[in-house]
Amino acid sequence: MVKYGYSQRIITPPMGTQMAGFLGQRKAEGVHDDLYAKALYLEFAEHQKFFLIALDTLAISLDFSQAVATQLEDHTGIPKDHILIAATHTHSGPEGLQSRKLMTPDGKAVTFGNIDSTLFEYTVEQTVNSALESIKTVRSGKLLFGECPFTQRVFGNRRDLNPEELLPTFKMLILQGEDGSKAVLYNFGCHPTVLHEQNHLISADFPGKVASLLTEQVSNLEFAMFFNGAAGDVSTRFYRQKSDFDEIERIAKVVQESLLRCMPNTKEIDLDPNKFQVITIPVQLKIKEMPPMDVLRNMLRQAQEELQRARVRGEQNLRPWESKAEGIESLIRTSAAVNSAQLIQTTLHILDFGEVSFVGVPGELFSTLGKQIEEALKPKKVFVVGYASDYIGYIPDMSAYDEGGYETLSTLLQRGEGERIVQIIIEAIRNHYHS
Repeated sequence: MVKYGYSQRIITPPMGTQMAGFLGQRKAEGVHDDLYAKALYLEFAEHQKFFLIALDTLAISLDFSQAVATQLEDHTGIPKDHILIAATHTHSGPEGLQSRKLMTPDGKAVTFGNIDSTLFEYTVEQTVNSALESIKTVRSGKLLFGECPFTQRVFGNRRDLNPEELLPTFKMLILQGEDGSKAVLYNFGCHPTVLHEQNHLISADFPGKVASLLTEQVSNLEFAMFFNGAAGDVSTRFYRQKSDFDEIERIAKVVQESLLRCMPNTKEIDLDPNKFQVITIPVQLKIKEMPPMDVLRNMLRQAQEELQRARVRGEQNLRPWESKAEGIESLIRTSAAVNSAQLIQTTLHILDFGEVSFVGVPGELFSTLGKQIEEALKPKKVFVVGYASDYIGYIPDMSAYDEGGYETLSTLLQRGEGERIVQIIIEAIRNHYHS
């Protein structure tokens, strides 16, 4: 048995807010669907209490997650490291909640990214209140786990279309109360980018629609929360039919159908609090060497010319060429901001419940790296949670650097740092387990 509770608070920003996820100015002109801070409270024993929190926003900074965790510890006594906070990564939410902490060779800290202090404080407050309210809804129930494939493909590798790619799978936890009520937490990696930069309406993209479909149409299902996974190289790019709210509904219905089909196959799990471990790992990651600015500008000009030639040829899907140009533009901005910094400071956050583990990664981990973590830790059921606690950008695998593309152009990380993150995580869990 487990005690649990859940709640959600609106975190929709005001109109006129700069929207996140795409280059250029893009102000919010309206709200299609509200954004939420969702909190799931779990209590396994007196000193084994936890919060899992998901926010409908592009990303969060370490300062944000620490502000929320500190306030919750002050209010509840639940330790800060028992609180895992992640963004869903919607590209139709606000800018201003994420920044990156860099380190120069002489030890000086450099912050890269613009924080909107008013939005930051409002979102922290709403997130804290959501978590506090979740405790008030506490009830007893059982915990069920399932892992299933999707019923059809609506997303996949966004760097390379592979018709033979296997159907992706998802993981889910169901909390089922003694009164029959249910809450579901589900996890897979995919960019919520059904909507593109032409959209000026606030939206949680497909995760928001999945939640509303589940809670409105499924009897006794009162709460649905999404933890995005290793989504760095995964999106709906080659599988979406349009880029509008009708397409969000189509994709969300596939996800909903897949979750519902999986529910009867879930099995109850009984977690032993004596086997729990909480692991927080501060890490310093190497920043790649940036090309000189004149070289970058020349690269951008060539990419723009290639894009124009693709348009003239009548290429149906321009995203590969657009992404390359956008990646170089991002690299130009990043290179100017990074200056002489050589390291990124961030944190890896792991909640290991024995049979089930939540591995928080502070950025856009490639799916290949996420699979390495899951495979290495079997038979443990691992939820790789991307965009967790902080945001350091793309975390590609080594082969991606040879292939090029938007993700490796725009990343700050030196080649091989993604694999180093994976190794740190695997060794940390194994060492704790064996000790």
